[in-house]
Amino acid sequence: MTVKIDEAGTKRLVAYYVQNGAELQSWRELKGFLAAKLPSYMVPAHYVLMASFPLNPNGKIDRGALPDPVAETSATEVQPSGNELEAAIADVWKKVLRTDRVGLDDNFFDLGGDSLLLVAVHSQLKKRLECEIQVMDLFDHTTVRTLARRLSAAGGEAKSFDTAQERAAKQRAAFAKQRTLRVGKPA
Repeated sequence: MTVKIDEAGTKRLVAYYVQNGAELQSWRELKGFLAAKLPSYMVPAHYVLMASFPLNPNGKIDRGALPDPVAETSATEVQPSGNELEAAIADVWKKVLRTDRVGLDDNFFDLGGDSLLLVAVHSQLKKRLECEIQVMDLFDHTTVRTLARRLSAAGGEAKSFDTAQERAAKQRAAFAKQRTLRVGKPA
């Protein structure tokens, strides 16, 4: 494992591995194995399968020659002609994660996302969809497909940003009125 810095300057833990046997079939299985053994902050964000490790003249792994990670995606790519909500979510993920490929069933965290990037997704989705979205929904629904289903189901409950601002303004006015009434009473 090593730390790589992406274009945004964010440090990411990357696992490079060589598959010697048939014990682990994919990077997802390796991630599951490591997640069961390590604390969450030590589980790598990216996994790179290599035929062999590059070695320096001393026979040690040449960390500078290790390739940059490429986000793994499922076979299902988001098509622009598909569901508009899924396409919008995928577009935001692509922008925030700086990738060209996001599948409907790809886990946000498997694509290199973290909690800070999830907050950026939250902010951009609120602006793009013009609705109130709970941050916990993004943690609970970590694929494009499941998040789109959740947001579609909550469509009746979702309030526009303007509605939320109006409600907040009314609450501020009510609190200000209560404060004025308390200050105006004799002690």
